[in-house]
Amino acid sequence: MSTRAKRRGPGSGNGLHRRWTQEETTILCREWHLVSMRQLRKLLPGRTIRAIHTRAEKLGILNAQTQGLLSLDALARRFGVASATMRRILERHGARLVRRHPSGTIRESKRKLWRTYADLDEAHAAFARWERGEYADRAAQRLNVWVIALRKRAMEAGVVKRGEYARLMPEQWDEFAKTLPQKCGGIVVKQRNERMRAA
Repeated sequence: MSTRAKRRGPGSGNGLHRRWTQEETTILCREWHLVSMRQLRKLLPGRTIRAIHTRAEKLGILNAQTQGLLSLDALARRFGVASATMRRILERHGARLVRRHPSGTIRESKRKLWRTYADLDEAHAAFARWERGEYADRAAQRLNVWVIALRKRAMEAGVVKRGEYARLMPEQWDEFAKTLPQKCGGIVVKQRNERMRAA
């Protein structure tokens, strides 16, 4: 054993020459397309990135799945939303989307098989921010303002598109509502009608 290996301790070699156990192979096959490389190394202590990639290539899973990423459909099932909703959540909250062919190769004739993937950790963060968000009607009710006026302010700021049922952070709605009049039953409407009659 080399001096460097002795200094590292038993079982802490570079991971290239140690025989893979059945348990390690099972973990690699099960977790390859579910977790990032950093998490994978924690599950396989003593294995380097190079050793893990080499083993994945020998097992035929290197290009069969997108390592560390999940497809939109898988993420949608995990979080209990529709695939289209999952895409909007990821796009709105800045998660990186990767589009590739499941085989790992680019083939124009099989474009219909291409899938969109996203990192699971980024998806968790995006979904957590989305859950904190509010729709315009709920925000208007909380802030006691007119929902139409609130949506108009959001559209003027370019945050919401016309006809889009957007879900924004409470702080964003609070900012848009700062200059809006409070809704107090029919008082605001009555005052507006009186001003119109006086003019």
